[in-house]
Amino acid sequence: MRRDVLDLRAFYAAPLGRAARTMLTRKVEEAWGDTRDLDVLGVGYATPFLDAARAKARRVVAAMPAQQGVEVWPQGGRNQACLVEDAALPLPNALFDRVLAVHALEEADDPAALLAEIGRVMAPTGRLIVADPNREALIIFTSGTTDAPKA
Repeated sequence: MRRDVLDLRAFYAAPLGRAARTMLTRKVEEAWGDTRDLDVLGVGYATPFLDAARAKARRVVAAMPAQQGVEVWPQGGRNQACLVEDAALPLPNALFDRVLAVHALEEADDPAALLAEIGRVMAPTGRLIVADPNREALIIFTSGTTDAPKA
């Protein structure tokens, strides 16, 4: 069962969540570089990490799973968030140049179906970053590399 959008929002407003948001945002910007004139999709609960892309990207959409719930995003602007089913994203094929999946795979009923949908809506030259919690250690995947702490 997915965590509720209100629980996720509360976590990212707390000190540990703010630290996680800062670290992941830095890694996303490092991996993606400039998002000027690109189409960006956030899947799951990616809104805390999409603000940097909004400044320059052509389009930014936050797709939040129905079981999780949706929030208006961005605050104080035109809503760019929608409620979706994991296995049936209501988006055109090959549209998004960058996809950020946060709290998406770990709670999906069918992670393979979600990845297939992400692949369908991602452009052939697109890049995907998956960020899911690992309570044992910090592991960050970016652009095909793994940065893990030494044991």
